This record gives sequence, C-alpha cells and structure tokens, in this order.
Amino acid sequence: MQVRRAKQVRLTAAFLLMFISGLVWSTFGLFLISLEGEFHWSRSAISGAYGTFAMVNALTAPAFGYAMTRWDSRRLLAGTSLLLGLAFCGLAFVETIGQFWLVFGILAGLGTHCTSSFAVFSVLAGRFRKNRPPPWP
Repeated sequence: MQVRRAKQVRLTAAFLLMFISGLVWSTFGLFLISLEGEFHWSRSAISGAYGTFAMVNALTAPAFGYAMTRWDSRRLLAGTSLLLGLAFCGLAFVETIGQFWLVFGILAGLGTHCTSSFAVFSVLAGRFRKNRPPPWP
C-alpha cells in the first residue's frame, strides 16, 4: 500500500511540474505589455530576456541530462526547483532591464530544467522500472 501511495505522489508531483512548465513557457506574452508599461522598457529588451531564457535552457540541457545520469536525479531536480523558485522571488526585486535579463534570462533559464519533460519523465521511468508489466505478446 505504501508503494502505491508513493507512486501516486510521484505522478502528482510530475503533473504539477509539467503544469508549472506550461505556465513558465506559455504565459510570458501575457506579461510583456505589463512589464513594458510598468518599467518603460522596450519590447525588444524584454523579449531579449525571454530569448536568453530559452537559449540558456537549450544550451545547458545536454549538461543537465548528463548530470541526471551521473547523480541522484531527485536531488538535482530539487536543486533546480530551488533555483527556479529563487529566480521567481528575485523577479519581485528587479528594477533594471539588466537585472531582469540576469534573473529571468539566466537564473530562471537554468532553473526550468526541473520542469522540463525530459527530466520529469526520466525520473518517473527510473522510479517505475520495478514491477514492470510483461511485454505485449
């Protein structure tokens, strides 16, 4: 019964992480006009931070994937989750476009590996390998 409960908790956590991933990647456009109006930054500067976010995420993905095979993936995901949380908290204190690029573009770009589908699915696959159903006939 405890094993079944643990698997349910893992699946719930995986779905929550994927939900957060969708929010991070898909809702940036909703905040673009608000950031422009509040801070009087250009749309190109704000979009550049999003581009940096995406590039940092893409360029560090191979190293992150390698690290997941070498070290405990749960701890690695916990660390990147903490980094993502700190980046989002840090966004509350941003006052310049340079700070926005640093906090959102770089720190959040590194931290979003915790919500990436390849990270979540590899952790789930590693935890559910025991008691696999028999292959199809």
